Amino acid sequence: MSDTDVRDVQEGQVTGVVTTIGERCRRCYTCVRHCPAKAIMVQDGRAKVLAERCVACGNCIRVCAQNAKRVVSDDLEKTKSMIEAGEHVVACLAPSFPGVFPQTEPQQVVEATRRLGFTRVMEVAVGAELVANAYKKVVAESANGRPLITTPCPALVSFVEKHIPGLIPYLAPVVSPMVALGRLIKQRIS
Repeated sequence: MSDTDVRDVQEGQVTGVVTTIGERCRRCYTCVRHCPAKAIMVQDGRAKVLAERCVACGNCIRVCAQNAKRVVSDDLEKTKSMIEAGEHVVACLAPSFPGVFPQTEPQQVVEATRRLGFTRVMEVAVGAELVANAYKKVVAESANGRPLITTPCPALVSFVEKHIPGLIPYLAPVVSPMVALGRLIKQRIS
């Protein structure tokens, strides 16, 4: 089996974050041209995402006119089973979520999410507040003028780690807002 075969996704054989649905790929190579990490190669006439180079920025998904790229995730089924089992499941919404539902009031989205079975609905902005405080401390401690690369974007951190490892010492030792929120949720639920 190859990464470009949709059966791989269904059978759990793909280890990367993004994969190509082979029968949809039309050899336009738009994804290859737009990948900032050079993580897509052509194999057997299909664009294949190289997991070891992919930084999960989602650019290839956005530019693919054939919808041949997709995120490999089992989170939906896992989430459904957790809700059905009566576990505490918290939905974390980006502060931009109202833009995704322009015809709907934000509170309606929150209520609909709760009706789906989520125990709580929280905004990632809460995690951003926690991270902002951590950055204040890091900046105060590194007042020696040493360059500092902020780390709120997992794709950027992954890009540095995989493609420019010489910059790793300059990454701020601060988690993303989503990770900070996840830790807060775990503390409150436990």
